[in-house]
Amino acid sequence: MKHILKSLLLATAVTTLSLALSASAAEGTAPAKKEAAATKPTNFRGKIASVDPVAKSVTVTNQAGTSRTLVLTSTTKLTKAGKPAVFQDAVAGEEAGGSYRTAADGKLELATFRIGPASKTTAAPKPEKATK
Repeated sequence: MKHILKSLLLATAVTTLSLALSASAAEGTAPAKKEAAATKPTNFRGKIASVDPVAKSVTVTNQAGTSRTLVLTSTTKLTKAGKPAVFQDAVAGEEAGGSYRTAADGKLELATFRIGPASKTTAAPKPEKATK
């Protein structure tokens, strides 16, 4: 009798655990690791192939010839020559770079967008040595 009760209790526990895992999967809950990876920005650089002011999107082609269509959001940080810029500053043929995130709907949303060549950071000039 004890053996039957233990088996029944174990079967109930396994069934309950299976149902809980199935319900979790059905609700679409993903592990925290996948969510963190989805929000990590991906860097890009290339030349602007086209600009769509209506869709607020820009297509950038890298040196390998791969094109990405990136969408501007209300949180995108735009710069040109190291200064704040507006989307209308983007012109086809110009260099560009920045970072994007893949949204839940699959769109590539711009996190940062640099229009023009990357600015070269210049070190402060070294003081001249005193001559004797």
